[in-house]
Amino acid sequence: MDTYNIDFNDINEVLKLLRGDYYIPIHRWDEVFTVPTNTGVVLEKYVYKTPDNKEVFQEALYTLLRGSVADAFTAFTYIDFIIGYFEEENVAAFKIDIDEILNLVKDAIYIHREEFKKPIRFTNGKVNDNPMCFIEFFSNRVFRECGIDLLG
Repeated sequence: MDTYNIDFNDINEVLKLLRGDYYIPIHRWDEVFTVPTNTGVVLEKYVYKTPDNKEVFQEALYTLLRGSVADAFTAFTYIDFIIGYFEEENVAAFKIDIDEILNLVKDAIYIHREEFKKPIRFTNGKVNDNPMCFIEFFSNRVFRECGIDLLG
């Protein structure tokens, strides 16, 4: 697998990484819900490489959550992986501000609620035919782990 030298001081470079504009092979879990890139590898090999990446990573998540339907969905996949694995297993180099981020998630779900019922095309050309399936899965995890109902 290629590794890329991402400048974590440049939010545009981080956004390209998160959106899947750099080729990182997809694994089976990622194929289940059709996500734009391998979220686990991006988090492990790039984002959580150093605690210094926290601020720009969090800002990139905010940007995605306030963006297009594809951007918001992309952010959901990272947040799900963070809650469901990296923070739960205590292997994250830093913790994100989960309360603020989940408020933005709720807003994004509300804003794009009709668009999430249709296929989503990501910037790298991949298509998720049923984004609501993942959003319901994600919402259930957030409710179990954080006690927050994203769809209510």
